[in-house]
Amino acid sequence: MSNKMNLIVNQLNKITERYNSYENEDELKQDIESLLFSLNESELMKINKPVTLSSVADELNTFYFDTTKAREEFFIPSGYKDFDKELSGWRKGELVVIGARPGMGKTQLMIDMAVRLASQDVNCGVVSLEQNKTAIGSKFVSNISSISQQQVVKGIFNPAEKEQVRAALVKLKTLPIWVVDQHQSSITLILERCKQLITEQKVEVLFLDYVQLIGTIHRRQNRETELALITRSLKRLAVEYNVVIIVLSQLSRSVETRASGSKRPMLSDLRESGAIEQDADKVIFLYRPEYYGLTEDENGNSTKGFAELIVAKNKIGYTIDIPLQVKKDFTGFADYEGPKDSIEISWERLTEINK
Repeated sequence: MSNKMNLIVNQLNKITERYNSYENEDELKQDIESLLFSLNESELMKINKPVTLSSVADELNTFYFDTTKAREEFFIPSGYKDFDKELSGWRKGELVVIGARPGMGKTQLMIDMAVRLASQDVNCGVVSLEQNKTAIGSKFVSNISSISQQQVVKGIFNPAEKEQVRAALVKLKTLPIWVVDQHQSSITLILERCKQLITEQKVEVLFLDYVQLIGTIHRRQNRETELALITRSLKRLAVEYNVVIIVLSQLSRSVETRASGSKRPMLSDLRESGAIEQDADKVIFLYRPEYYGLTEDENGNSTKGFAELIVAKNKIGYTIDIPLQVKKDFTGFADYEGPKDSIEISWERLTEINK
């Protein structure tokens, strides 16, 4: 028997002894998940073998001088014109965190992103820890049909809307999107489900909604330590399988209660921000001035339907704000066609509005 097998057997024996003396099923599950997590890490060590700098040079040669091939090998177009122009799309192997306050529209953004990717024949996986597959499916119908989510949920349509819904359902059947309503929130179980989607369904982009709902086996640790384990595990998964993992994240209330400055989010607004900020390759905030009752910017430009993707962290490039347009009835997002100057809102106006 190999040393590795001896180690596994010894750990299993200890787990059995512990369970016999103190029959607690929750702790038994935690011990087994801990063992599985350790085994996964040891497998990853095998995969990440050293490579010569010569082979890295070959990859860089492709990246720098064969633009078409580089885009195919390293990037996946997002489907948003300005985003792809500035950032070349989503880079494979990256962990991307998209943060916003509740009600800002991050789930709608996730749905919109998945539809755009799947429309380009990019296989996508959506792992929801909050809503079941039927609720997620209705959001896709709303996005594709451009009928409000509230109306889609009620299921009451006029004749024209019925045709829009039928067309949306037909299109939905053609999109390579797999939905998982994962109510077991352990990071170990989520990783296994993600691996299944990648290996069996050839998923290239994974969406997780959302990171604050993910738990770990180490419940005695503080939340920031737990979150560090979660984000590190997701980043390893992205690198190991060369996929894009996009995780949604809630922002703290500090956005609204900040004593000075604007309502535009910043990295410190991420809940348990240290771990997320450290492990993510990109941190993107969704921001809509309308959310705070702002209808015009300082230059008199209307903010109605205006949204921004604020790229606040980018490990392989610059940070930038990408403008988007909110679709009618908040069913999704479109490329922004308005004035390209950034929306400027003074702190004085924010203070006046929020009195």
